[in-house]
Amino acid sequence: MTRLIRPTPLRQAGGWLLSFVGAALLLSLAAWGYYRSGDPLVAPTLILSGESLQLTNGSGRSIADGVRVEALGSNGNAMVQGVIAPFEAAAYRDLAWRVEGLSEGTELRLIWAEERNPRAIQARPVSTDEAGLGRILLESDPGWQGRIVALGLVVLGELRDPILVRRIELHPRASTIAELRDAFIGDWAFFEGWTGRSPHFNRGAPIGAPFQPVVLVALWVGLASLLYASIIPPWRFVSRPLPYVAFFLIGWAVLDLRWQWDLVRRLDVTEQTYAGLDETGKQLAGPDRNFYPFLMELRQRLSEDPSRVIVLASDPFGYAAMRTRYHLAPYDLYSGLRSLPDPSQVRAGDYILLMFPLSSVRYDQRRRALIAEDRTLPVDRIEVRSTLGALFRVREED
Repeated sequence: MTRLIRPTPLRQAGGWLLSFVGAALLLSLAAWGYYRSGDPLVAPTLILSGESLQLTNGSGRSIADGVRVEALGSNGNAMVQGVIAPFEAAAYRDLAWRVEGLSEGTELRLIWAEERNPRAIQARPVSTDEAGLGRILLESDPGWQGRIVALGLVVLGELRDPILVRRIELHPRASTIAELRDAFIGDWAFFEGWTGRSPHFNRGAPIGAPFQPVVLVALWVGLASLLYASIIPPWRFVSRPLPYVAFFLIGWAVLDLRWQWDLVRRLDVTEQTYAGLDETGKQLAGPDRNFYPFLMELRQRLSEDPSRVIVLASDPFGYAAMRTRYHLAPYDLYSGLRSLPDPSQVRAGDYILLMFPLSSVRYDQRRRALIAEDRTLPVDRIEVRSTLGALFRVREED
């Protein structure tokens, strides 16, 4: 049976310090490796395959994982274009592709167009290896600049057999140390401002940030604990929970200090935005300021009795529709509809509020009716000076 011994104070202090610093270094290296390889800060890897490849010239057909080119067009070429959203050329360093079936006498060219001059097509001859794979470095090409709006491959020459364009990949340039540093500092210094949510809610980092502060701190606590356990293994030394508790409390304190800092800044913003204002002034200064005047005008147009108001919106459970219910209380509001209700469910005197944009319902001025597909509802339009919506009152059939 192994007898446990008590570690010396120097070994304990050294183990604790090495674990504290080593965990931070390991976490930094892991983050650096992650950004440099799979998901850099500058842009995501752009992969075009399947439905994101289209044959825009020549004859052929789409297949499950690409395009099959069977014949050239009347102008002597076939073009396969990628379906892309415009992107900055500077964010990407090289492009790779996979084209199968190229034979002698068939030429392949990479083409792209830039937003400022889309008619000036850039073209570069490219080739593939025996497996159909090819790659070209773009960041040093003088034509690879600006905002790219079109990208594709052109087949020229003789096409003896069909060829398959399987895949086009754009790889981003690697993030620099300075970019990683700025991203890390930016995530930790992220401040969302006043949101109207509970003051105890703290997002902690921008939406989509790969490493949330809570995750980073949890990883650091775990790594520090593992390092300490490897330096002073509990199966050789008398183990005390104090170092592990210290790692946990340090992580907790870091997150709590960050949260308190966020609360102080949020308090300053709240005071600057709302201090000294009445209720109307607060609404006009807050997040509802764009449509609050419209809703107040609606209140003036509605009758004093608690009439029923049916709200139609393209996003009936979105922010605008829900805040409309809040600001128009205590009226009996019914929301959740994207189109007209059945005429049997409404009665004369009900109000219909259309929140724009809403393409499913239109107003026929000649017939004085709201129309949606096979439903028609007789209404009187109530004048509202706004482009945010329109108000109607249901009337009896003529």
